[in-house]
Amino acid sequence: MEKWQWLVDTFTVIGMVVCILVTLIALAWVVCFAVKLLVKIFNVKVGSSYEIMVEDIKKKAEAKKARKEIKRNKQAQRKMELLNMKEESKDKVHEMKKQKLADKLEVKENSSAKKLFKEPAIQSAKPEKGTEEKKPEPKKVSKKVEEPEETETIAEAEEEDSEE
Repeated sequence: MEKWQWLVDTFTVIGMVVCILVTLIALAWVVCFAVKLLVKIFNVKVGSSYEIMVEDIKKKAEAKKARKEIKRNKQAQRKMELLNMKEESKDKVHEMKKQKLADKLEVKENSSAKKLFKEPAIQSAKPEKGTEEKKPEPKKVSKKVEEPEETETIAEAEEEDSEE
């Protein structure tokens, strides 16, 4: 009989665990039934506490929304600051490139003026660092006056002087 004793012990332990589980399920059902019965009987008290609970939940939700809105605004401000900084740096780079191109243009104008007129063009003053940059005025290219016209005007002026 001792050979079968371990089998009996195993089934006893399993049976006890099942009985404990069934008892716990039955107790949970009885508690839920009792709560439902009490809620139906004392509806006014449960209803008022439920309303208080709902109000508390609403207040918490509103506070959470306000916190999220403040956080969202701060993030938007930080993002705008970063975008402004990037835009300012792009403007600075653009101004530097513009100045560099203006210098190259001035050099080319001087060289072309030397070729055309055999004299240097008017030198523009370069702005120093730290001072405000002025917008460069567009340079006017003067056309070369033909010499025969000048001689004609000089000859006419001499004739007028001699007649008087």
